[in-house]
Amino acid sequence: MGHDHRQSLKDYWSREEQHYTPFYSNAMARDCFFHILQFLNFEDNDNPPNHNDPDYDRLWKIRKIFDILNNKFCELYNPTEQLAVDKVIVLYKGRVVFRQYIPKKHKRFGIKIYKLCDSLGYTYDMSVYLGKQRQHATAQITAMHGTVLQLIRRVEGLGHKIFMDSYFTSPALFDDLFQRNINACGTVRHDRRGMPRDTGPKSMKMERVDIATRVRGNLRAVCWKDRWDVYILTNMHAPPVEGNFTPRIWPGYQTSCCRRLQCIHGVCGQVRQNGQQLWNCPQNTEVDQGTVFSSNRHDHFERISCTQIMWRQNDAQSFP
Repeated sequence: MGHDHRQSLKDYWSREEQHYTPFYSNAMARDCFFHILQFLNFEDNDNPPNHNDPDYDRLWKIRKIFDILNNKFCELYNPTEQLAVDKVIVLYKGRVVFRQYIPKKHKRFGIKIYKLCDSLGYTYDMSVYLGKQRQHATAQITAMHGTVLQLIRRVEGLGHKIFMDSYFTSPALFDDLFQRNINACGTVRHDRRGMPRDTGPKSMKMERVDIATRVRGNLRAVCWKDRWDVYILTNMHAPPVEGNFTPRIWPGYQTSCCRRLQCIHGVCGQVRQNGQQLWNCPQNTEVDQGTVFSSNRHDHFERISCTQIMWRQNDAQSFP
């Protein structure tokens, strides 16, 4: 419920000292809330729409309340300059046609939602995936291209910067966004239509940490060789210098907790290009003691088989 996240709905009416919040019990009794939640409906189930209608909406039972909330999200808030387009899986194990099964996700069964969020985590716009959304695709654009255009329709011409992953990114989409005064950046698949073919894994032999750049108009395609090839497409950054950027590994950093933390955050080591030192990073950098303490305390409780609520109770009772 809002910013107060708990393990179950019943915990909001809990009388335990560390969970007791009188706001919920004063507003409504617990049994009354669950009774209303059980029979909550937004449409008349006795008059459903025709399934054979070409404009049939699979989300018709909650379409009105969904559109009302979605419009209010946009009317009552001005997003930050940096935005992100991504997909999320909302856990749902009921029976609907558009339920997704993605075995690699933590929530394997659920409903896929495309969201436009700002840098503070606010959901500015969203749409539910209801199956193959052919209504967003045309002869010129793909379904993902049309989905992104639907999400950004309220921020066109405002000069925002949008970040996305390879699921959405394509040169045609970035060209379209640039015409709408929106800059974009994100990872991209090397075989997308419009990507340069000479930077593919079979066309260019690259060593680790090599960088290759291609420029077309306002688009910059960058290939960086790590354990595998990483492709980035952007129209808001200057193209990087090509070459080999090899970091020097500090001896013994794998056995030292503090040194490992410094190396992860990039505060130690040297970077060289063709034998020439580019910059130095400080070697004696203090590490936040609270971070190390939290890590040690987490390791202590990690060996104990307990739920999240038990861990919080034990943690609260350990302090005087």
